[in-house]
Amino acid sequence: MLVRVKVKAKTRESRIVLQSNNKLLIQTKQPAKQGKANEEVRLLLATYFNVPLKKVRLVRGRSIPNKLFEIYTNDDD
Repeated sequence: MLVRVKVKAKTRESRIVLQSNNKLLIQTKQPAKQGKANEEVRLLLATYFNVPLKKVRLVRGRSIPNKLFEIYTNDDD
């Protein structure tokens, strides 16, 4: 499954907010440097979708706020 995400880095708390356009807004405490925010976003998505971390992959948007992640679920086998 593909998930569109908008990331806000270096916020007070890490959380996921479902926006009205079926896009996820993810706020992360980590800075957007050296991939730290992307790694925390992967962890938050894995927890949100209840899948192992290795099943969450960043497809597009490594250095911009709008990102595309692929989540491999049991249905994808």
